[in-house]
Amino acid sequence: MKYTVVSVDTGWIGELDGEHLIRPNFKVKELACNDGSDVILASSKLLDFVQSIRNIANTNININSFYRTAAYNSKIGGALKSKHKVGMACDMQVPSGLTVDSFAKIVEQVAGPNSGIGKYYKSNFVHLDVAKNGKRRWTD
Repeated sequence: MKYTVVSVDTGWIGELDGEHLIRPNFKVKELACNDGSDVILASSKLLDFVQSIRNIANTNININSFYRTAAYNSKIGGALKSKHKVGMACDMQVPSGLTVDSFAKIVEQVAGPNSGIGKYYKSNFVHLDVAKNGKRRWTD
């Protein structure tokens, strides 16, 4: 499947195959909304962070959710001001062999203080967003 990818921070727009590596360990299709839409909004900064997290963790990182259309975000009960809707948020499954807390420490190391990091113990994932609202931390 082909996707129209829009970089929300650089303005780059391109049509890419879903199998195309947008970063060394991540394919375009991994960023797509789970509703089957063919447009992806993505922050290059966030993509760089996710690749760095993968490099430090030295294991595969499964992306649960990256970009979401407004309709899909509403359908799944996402936050009204979700950064997923503008391609600036990513939910990552905690890799095997790590805990939510140990994985969140890696995420914190990469993303730094001007980020949002949520720890979801029940669903075993960590949320990262790169919005400019300063440091935000939460747990489920």
